[in-house]
Amino acid sequence: MAENADWEPRPQPDSRSAHGDWPAWLDEDDFDGLGEEAWRAAMESLAEEGPTTSGEMDDDGPWPGTEDGDSPVLGFGPGDAAESMVPGVSLGMLIEDVVTGDGLSGMSDYEVVGLVAAARRLQCRAQWLELRGTREFARRRWEATTEPVRDANGRWLFRNSPAEQAADELAFQLADSRAQAEDRMELSLAMAGRLPRMDALMAAGRLDERRVQAVADITAGLTDEQARQVDELLAPDAPDLPYTALRRRAAKLAISLNPEAERKRRERATRRKARVEKFLERSGNYALAVREMPVEEILASEQHIRGLASYLRRHGVKLSQREAEVMVYLDLTQGRDPLDRIPPDRRDPTSARPRPAPDASRDQPNEIRHDEIQQDEIQQDDDWRDGPWDDEDEDEGQDEDGTGDGGNGGPGGGGGPGPWPFSPPGPGRPGGRAPFAATINLLVPVGTAFGWSAMPGEAGRDIVGPQALRDMMQAASRHPATRWCVTLVGGDGTAVAHGCARGRHEWDPPPDPAGNAAAQAALAEFLARLKIAVEPIAKGNCDHRHAEPQYRPSRKLGHLIRARNATCPAPGCQASSQHSDLDHTRPWPDGPTDECNVGPPCRHHHRTKQAPGWTLEQPEPGVFRWTTPGGRTYDTRPTRYDT
Repeated sequence: MAENADWEPRPQPDSRSAHGDWPAWLDEDDFDGLGEEAWRAAMESLAEEGPTTSGEMDDDGPWPGTEDGDSPVLGFGPGDAAESMVPGVSLGMLIEDVVTGDGLSGMSDYEVVGLVAAARRLQCRAQWLELRGTREFARRRWEATTEPVRDANGRWLFRNSPAEQAADELAFQLADSRAQAEDRMELSLAMAGRLPRMDALMAAGRLDERRVQAVADITAGLTDEQARQVDELLAPDAPDLPYTALRRRAAKLAISLNPEAERKRRERATRRKARVEKFLERSGNYALAVREMPVEEILASEQHIRGLASYLRRHGVKLSQREAEVMVYLDLTQGRDPLDRIPPDRRDPTSARPRPAPDASRDQPNEIRHDEIQQDEIQQDDDWRDGPWDDEDEDEGQDEDGTGDGGNGGPGGGGGPGPWPFSPPGPGRPGGRAPFAATINLLVPVGTAFGWSAMPGEAGRDIVGPQALRDMMQAASRHPATRWCVTLVGGDGTAVAHGCARGRHEWDPPPDPAGNAAAQAALAEFLARLKIAVEPIAKGNCDHRHAEPQYRPSRKLGHLIRARNATCPAPGCQASSQHSDLDHTRPWPDGPTDECNVGPPCRHHHRTKQAPGWTLEQPEPGVFRWTTPGGRTYDTRPTRYDT
């Protein structure tokens, strides 16, 4: 085959051939018995022929990003062919040539990262090939006598079928457990008829088995048609979504399409599988957890533990928030009273229980710079979470003893006999949920809360179904520390305005409305009662209307930033901005305290931005451009909410 005269091989540091030495992993019998000579010819032909495997190609030629007649550079640098080469034999040969031929030592950091990404595409393709073979094997065993069937949870019924022992055949060969083999058989079948777009993305090396498995698990309770709807809606963004984000979006879509089926599927899992489980950690330590519980139960327990830990820290227990939470958990599960931890000099001697003395319980708010707060020490009563933007009502809802519990069993707290504001059993129906502190954001749940939408809501970063969401909102609204905030979104799903209400506002789910008009009227009445004045969020160009002269962003500016970017703005990071720092992209005072120069990175990525070789820019409000020491750039944009 004639060589392209316009193409010159990339020079190597040791002056070897552009394709390196004959790789040790190849036998002389490879390439139809012609050995090294045939291998070199095959490597050189890649520049003219392109990939040898099927996949998604650009319309302008066999190599993405090249014109007809042009031959790409076989490398992993900017614009080189291997950067976007589809996975297959050609890409595998190229990677093997670099790695086994000691080409890595001569590559730049940029190129090494490109090679790692190319190897990941090959891995995804290999997983797809394995699943295709698994599907064919399952089909042969299953269709010998009957058609495949699924149970009420969407799981394929292998037992008591001709395919029951098929999993054993695969497990024996692969040294897997039978359960692992069955899971892989189920996934292969789901990809065939229920998730065709996920199947195609994995075949092209753009999606790995773990993420496809998450989508298959979440859609298991849906009909085939509904599963294909989720598949179609997820496909455009799926390759760029990390595992957690993809799973969350899939869960929202599944619940919105069939909330009743999802509710029943989860209830069945709780009835059959709920348990307290001990398991081994990777470190060699052990964990104790409750499994397969409804999200509202777990969140309520989490709030109880975190709130009590924060309470103890405010009253003399010298531990970090994380350490205090662990201590409270162990105390509660081992029959000890966490309040016994309060130092004697901070207790009320007139009380039968070790509650704090009245004059010691009203703590003064600490003025701490935001970049000095450790993530594991963030309390539930951080400034920006306490309520509206103004600090005037910081103590609103608290009693004379400062605990906010309405006194012993008073109406302000949980209604129980304890001194903390989340004591069971709580108000409302007998056995109802105790109120807990929360930031209630009407962004996603507004339609669900008032009856015209089935879109699930979020509690922190957790997905909550419609009915559970309404129950949690009702319980949270009864806690004296809860404040209401509203975020308005535009047509592209990003936040355009945000505002918060003053004080406490109890809320009860409205009766089933007679049409959307009645539901929207109920919403309008509630918003009028909240008296919220929303502030616009800068997009595109910054008009600096929210610029502030001081270093530390105000509560108001913090709310706007966190509504705009609901997660850490680092690529792939899903840390909630509620627990993140407020960081100046350009250091203050050279960079202003304003929407166009403040972001909410998590503590780790805040430190990453400051590490040698890293740069972070904010070319427009909410758009962050990260440049790595290796020279690669990554852009992230404002949160796009599912509405």
